[in-house]
Amino acid sequence: MSKKVNHLKPIKAEMLPNLRLRITFNNNEVRYMSRFTKVDLFIQPLANTWIGNEIKILEDGSIMLNKLHIPYEAIIEQSTGYLEEENRTL
Repeated sequence: MSKKVNHLKPIKAEMLPNLRLRITFNNNEVRYMSRFTKVDLFIQPLANTWIGNEIKILEDGSIMLNKLHIPYEAIIEQSTGYLEEENRTL
């Protein structure tokens, strides 16, 4: 049996500033993955950083971001309905 919750599937993905990924699902829900999620998807930026936007949604619901494969399960479990902010003490 598939783990896909309510058959959610990404239909659109785009990079936002500061290494955040905005994902739109087939039910029009918008969720975000950021560099602060549990999966180490991104490099730590020095300032506003852009790593490109070669994005492809694969048949299984996973996403290819440049040459990085983001599994469907990670997208569902670690994306949020809000943008996470970094809490840093300097």
